[in-house]
Amino acid sequence: MNLEICCDASLKKFNSRGNNRVFTCSGAICINTGEETYAISQDSTNNRGELLAIYLGIKLAESTISKYPNMYNKISIYSDSQFGILGIRDWMVNWVRNQDSNGVLYGSNNKPVKNQNMFKMIITYCVTRNLVVHFYNQKGHVNVNSQRDLALANRQFYDANGYYLKPEDIFKISFYNDIVDKNSRNMLDGINPDTYPVFNYNDNNDTMCRYIIPSNFKDYIK
Repeated sequence: MNLEICCDASLKKFNSRGNNRVFTCSGAICINTGEETYAISQDSTNNRGELLAIYLGIKLAESTISKYPNMYNKISIYSDSQFGILGIRDWMVNWVRNQDSNGVLYGSNNKPVKNQNMFKMIITYCVTRNLVVHFYNQKGHVNVNSQRDLALANRQFYDANGYYLKPEDIFKISFYNDIVDKNSRNMLDGINPDTYPVFNYNDNNDTMCRYIIPSNFKDYIK
């Protein structure tokens, strides 16, 4: 049975402590069980929030498998973040090929990959936990009551992943993605940003190299 997880992140801007600050709420929901998980990050970015949502989704999948051993033979992660999914699944091969002697990953523009430590964290988690994970990019914010929107979402799924889904599967993924989107937005609406200390993310070489991409990572990233 396919274990399906939808991931998404919402973003909200606040004026707090005299600063313009951005908060994200990352979330994941298991289509099979309805279980959800969320995390709020202060002074974040949309891409960072989306990557954290994917990480939460993988952890949720692992937790679900531990509760129901031998029930699932595939893990599918769905996210509307093209940067997150294609980075993990497709672009990482070239990023690793272009890494320098310090383990810093470089993109085709010869600049260090943004949020690369989070990419490394996700891939390292899959490998060390022996989780083979299939990553899919799908359109977000789909009106599930519109056949036209569902058809457009299926076309985008084909463009990103190489094949079409059944209409009912596009409906299902879009429906659960919308749940995560709404719940994450509601959580951000309910926070007091002044209770969160200012946090500065550090993209120097030390933090970039905390995780090392194993040479066999493509055995686990599909």
